[in-house]
Amino acid sequence: DEELPRRPNIADTVDEVATAARRDIMYGADWIKLMATGGVMDTLSDFRVQELSEAQMAKAVEVAHRANKKVMAHAHGTEGIKAAVRAGVDSIEHGSLLDDEGAELMVQKGTWLVPTIDVELRTLEMGASFGVEPVMMAKEKEVVRLKRAGFEKALKYHVKIAFGVDDDPDYLTREFDAMVAWGMKPVEALQAATINASQLLGIADQVGTIEPGKAADIVAVNGDPLTDIKTINNVVLVMKGGEVVRSK
Repeated sequence: DEELPRRPNIADTVDEVATAARRDIMYGADWIKLMATGGVMDTLSDFRVQELSEAQMAKAVEVAHRANKKVMAHAHGTEGIKAAVRAGVDSIEHGSLLDDEGAELMVQKGTWLVPTIDVELRTLEMGASFGVEPVMMAKEKEVVRLKRAGFEKALKYHVKIAFGVDDDPDYLTREFDAMVAWGMKPVEALQAATINASQLLGIADQVGTIEPGKAADIVAVNGDPLTDIKTINNVVLVMKGGEVVRSK
């Protein structure tokens, strides 16, 4: 057997996390992404289990924030979510097994949640055609079984929520449907994708709302998405920077 070359973003110690984060920033990263827990779309990890330590994640946050960059944490499992939040990350991606303590902690810290609901549902729908092996599918079924309760806790405690898909952009509008089906008001889902997302990304002075001085990036739809979120699919006009690039 021959040992494979060590990849630059693998870190086993706090110091190695600092080195990896600094390297990514040097090469232009605006965000540092941490694996706070195991994942679903692999055959080996356990999505419930915390992977990086709180100290490791705190070091990444220290390095990134010093450089005015942000940190997101992939976190499905309950303890990994809370460790990442205590470490100071800017956002939790997925947050599937969020509990009451974790939701309260996110509110206290001002941590954002990007729930990525639909990618889990679509994976179940597509199954093997999505390239999903049986062990992955078993994990996905368990995540979906538990995830709705976690999302409902985020809503209950008024955790800040931003829109994200973790999937092909072609399926973006399905996330609106999923968020509303799981308890969000349509206006809240739209805010998650506009003003909330701009705040999380740190560009709320440029986009996110329609007002003087901001980029006129506007989508018009036929219907009222505040009463029926599915009308978000009925796009009749797209404006980019004040210029109409598509119209019906």
